[in-house]
Amino acid sequence: MNFKELLDIADKVVYESTGRHLTDLQSDLLKASYENQTYEQFANDRGYCLDYIKKDVGSVLWNLLSQALGEKITKKNFRQALERYQQTQEILNYKEKKKRQDFSDVPNTSAFLERTEEFSKLRQWILQDKCRLVAFVSFREIDKTSLAAKLVKQIEDEFDRAIWRSQPSTEPLASPLGELVPFLPNQQEAKTQIRYLLQCLCSSHCLLILDNVEAVLQIGKLARNDSEGYGEYSYLA
Repeated sequence: MNFKELLDIADKVVYESTGRHLTDLQSDLLKASYENQTYEQFANDRGYCLDYIKKDVGSVLWNLLSQALGEKITKKNFRQALERYQQTQEILNYKEKKKRQDFSDVPNTSAFLERTEEFSKLRQWILQDKCRLVAFVSFREIDKTSLAAKLVKQIEDEFDRAIWRSQPSTEPLASPLGELVPFLPNQQEAKTQIRYLLQCLCSSHCLLILDNVEAVLQIGKLARNDSEGYGEYSYLA
């Protein structure tokens, strides 16, 4: 980790702890310590009294970092402590991101054959062209569910939230959709209306996969006209 990265972390943790950023002199001392300069060298280079640098600048700086990081920080160990802090934050961020992914319904794709051409097109549509709606329709000799599942595993990290829901043909579409609202950002209450769901989706970079949605939506029509209660789902089209 270079000094700029280390300084940014130190300033961040101190600000979060005290509401104040590091002073220029504190930042300079941190850099001098990073370069293994002694207090005496630092004081002489900048024309300060040695006691002032050690007691009024150095001691305060290490105490600030100690309070912010929750461990005793000194001139000798600050670098390792800040690097440990950053590693811990990266692990926590990774775990938090995984919490935003719900693939409980995704089928096993271990036996699925690669479809290079199809994957390339789908990745382009979703990641480059930013298509808001992609429907898998009339794929010959291709298991659409397995294709979607394989694709999701490849692109899930490109989204803030990634969710897969399978639609049972015997249940209304509101059943799986209603489970999504608590998982989405900025929700106020667990409403199941399609319009409210779309508002939640628009507030974050989400990937939502509805498998077997054709069970309730006929291809070529906005909504099924032979089942009651599906009119509102036309907003998905």
